[in-house]
Amino acid sequence: MDEFYSRASETCKRLFRAPSLDLREEKKNRRRRKEKFYRHREKKGFPCFSLLKFLFFFFSSCFGFEISVGVGAVFVTEMAFVSFVGRVLFVSVFALSAWQEFNDFGTDGGAAAKYLKPKFNVFSRNFESHTGLDFPKVEILHVVAGAIALKGLGSLLFIFNSSIGAFLLILHQAITAPILYDFYNYDVEKKEFNQLFVKFTQNLALLGALLFFIGMKNSYPRKQVVRKNPKSKTS
Repeated sequence: MDEFYSRASETCKRLFRAPSLDLREEKKNRRRRKEKFYRHREKKGFPCFSLLKFLFFFFSSCFGFEISVGVGAVFVTEMAFVSFVGRVLFVSVFALSAWQEFNDFGTDGGAAAKYLKPKFNVFSRNFESHTGLDFPKVEILHVVAGAIALKGLGSLLFIFNSSIGAFLLILHQAITAPILYDFYNYDVEKKEFNQLFVKFTQNLALLGALLFFIGMKNSYPRKQVVRKNPKSKTS
């Protein structure tokens, strides 16, 4: 019996203690690789080392990717950082446009309001003529301010992998693209038709990318919490 209990205790130790020890060793090895890499760069006088050190630690802690050291190179073993950079580059179109329109807004809405006003009037007249309904009267300043808010807030949320940010950008594209790039108001032979049609298709491509992002984000299987039934104690 003593031999049986000793074997059972050793088996329990291997089953329940080994994973925790392996995880601790893995974290220690990961920390050692990072320290080894930074010491190597400090000895060679790597430029802007402190800034890169901060960025590596920040992204590795926030986005959960590992850094493994090779011969003079850093390999990103997961795609979280690449996805983050891709989102930043994607929304740069919206963020820079919102920043420029915000700086030029002033009291009259700036150049954006002057460009939008005649197109908005044409769109409202076409809407009334085709539907027979009265188009609601909206100030151009409010339209430009709403577009700036949608682009700015949507870009910020989209960077942090939020579906709400993607929905805000989709709303902006769905409203502004048919009004700003009204190629349908020109004849095919005119130069304006080709210019506006190209810009309209580019905005459709951005809209498709946003829809693809939402579809991919919602296609991942969600983790289900499995509740364990408590074992009944046997007397």
